[in-house]
Amino acid sequence: MFNPLKYFVEVARSGSIRGASERLHVAASAISRHIQISEEDAGTPLFERHARGMGLTAAGEIYLRYAQSVLAEGDNTQLEIDALKGIKRGHIRICSIEGIIAGPLFDVLLGFRRKFPEITYSVRSMGTHTVMQAVRDGEADIGIAFQSLPVAGVRIALRIPDPLNLICTRRHPLAKSRVLTLREIAKYPLALPERTFGIRQVMDAACHVDQLRVNIALETNSIEAMRAFARAGSGVTILPSLAAKSDIEAKRVVAIPVSDPMLSASSVDICTREGRVLPGVVSEFLDTIHAGFKVASQGSRR
Repeated sequence: MFNPLKYFVEVARSGSIRGASERLHVAASAISRHIQISEEDAGTPLFERHARGMGLTAAGEIYLRYAQSVLAEGDNTQLEIDALKGIKRGHIRICSIEGIIAGPLFDVLLGFRRKFPEITYSVRSMGTHTVMQAVRDGEADIGIAFQSLPVAGVRIALRIPDPLNLICTRRHPLAKSRVLTLREIAKYPLALPERTFGIRQVMDAACHVDQLRVNIALETNSIEAMRAFARAGSGVTILPSLAAKSDIEAKRVVAIPVSDPMLSASSVDICTREGRVLPGVVSEFLDTIHAGFKVASQGSRR
């Protein structure tokens, strides 16, 4: 019933019929035929064909939102029918910033899995901007982002305050401080993520306001690399407590508050698609994330 819509969404995502065929393991001729039927039904081209592949037309963008909505509601319907039968099963798709996955998210996921072993999950790591896009486009049921900006079609279901802290070893000269300023931090080698990361954007904005230049010794697209840099004593890094939770609890590092309004106001945001009624099992998982993340955030201070 939903296969033609799935074909359409995958062609839009991969940019070619061949790419969709390889991902879906469906003959390219079958996908091409269904795309043609969809365009005939719509009465207008949905794709622009060019040498580099296929791109959506303006009508195709509208059709894509329709297809994603129908597919999401189809998944919801089956989960709700299962719930009426007393069956707790289904598949939950999660997109998250990297620093949250290995610690608090998996703590929640594994606990939920013990309670409902029939539920399966897909977890993808990506930056905040891409998380929001995935939720908007119906590619994820739940998105976990850092200090997200408003995006049309995305609802912030939960916002968990999680200020950015200085992370350093217990032997570091700053480790005994109760609170730090950016100017104090600027004296030491610092690991920061690339400019596409929300953490970096907050740091850059705060430094701009203070007219301050920090000593960036390591720039990376890996939160784990930043944590390793701090653990090794090579310098310090800036992270929300949830992203450094396991290192803090193992006493490999300490988290020290920074007296800056921008860093203090940061949050981890749990997102869902605007207007979507979540299936019971996804809604229950969302509640579990909220409770688990709040506890983890409170327990990760220093």
